[in-house]
Amino acid sequence: MIGAHDNGELSGLKVDDTLLLKIANIRTDGNILPQPLMTVEKFTFEGGDLLVAEVQPSEFPPVRYRGRVWVRVGPRKSPASEMEEKILTERRLSNVRTYDAKPCLGASLKELDVSLIKKEFLPKAVTEDILAEDKRSIEEQLASLGFFDLRYNCPTVGAIVLFGTNPERYVHGSYVQYVRFKGLDRSGDIIHEFKFDGNLCKST
Repeated sequence: MIGAHDNGELSGLKVDDTLLLKIANIRTDGNILPQPLMTVEKFTFEGGDLLVAEVQPSEFPPVRYRGRVWVRVGPRKSPASEMEEKILTERRLSNVRTYDAKPCLGASLKELDVSLIKKEFLPKAVTEDILAEDKRSIEEQLASLGFFDLRYNCPTVGAIVLFGTNPERYVHGSYVQYVRFKGLDRSGDIIHEFKFDGNLCKST
């Protein structure tokens, strides 16, 4: 937080676009690798403005700032030792997921065909008696099947491809194209072509 003293009182700071841009650019100036997931917001009060920068924990440690890895040791921070960096690297490997299991950041539940999920997918994926007793939200149900990331409150890439209302908006090239060429190779003229787009459930 920028614009408040340690006791919580506002300092009277006026946050303009230049300061907002300066803080937001910390994410992409190349000093922090891999780039963090970061949001910057301005809040205006009578006593002054407050700038809040929220940085999510990285799923792929170690994170380097200007080429160095830092860790917190009690109340202070210090450069990571060789062993500490090794532990962070092992944590990174344990977090690696396949592309379809990663959260589709920027998407929301509105991007999914929920009626298709409830009518077609869930009855086939979960037994009838268990589904009847399941009182969880659709987000929690999908999360239990690996199609929703509750931490980021968004569907996974796999969910977008399978149930998305417009998969190509988030997963470029997520379609199948059939092409028939004249002759024995692809250098011939195209006789017929067809694009299978939309989500995978409806396309099939």
